[in-house]
Amino acid sequence: MVDVSNDKTWHALGDPEMKCYMPGVPRANYLPYPFRIVQSAGASSPYILISYEFASATRIIRMNSKDEAPIPAWMGWSRGRGRAIP
Repeated sequence: MVDVSNDKTWHALGDPEMKCYMPGVPRANYLPYPFRIVQSAGASSPYILISYEFASATRIIRMNSKDEAPIPAWMGWSRGRGRAIP
């Protein structure tokens, strides 16, 4: 781990959390803020949503999808495989 506490440029260079940007994955899961995992209804539910309190970030996991991301996204383009949450 790198100590950046004395680095005067750290805040200007940009820790996303310091600028209230979306933290990205997997960092969003390690922040001390709550998040919620929601699965769409139905036996063949193709989506799982992860909603983060920090920066109102969301992440959609598309189950069994082979689609490519239409544009780059800060929280990524997630594709799951197999069964969703039982």
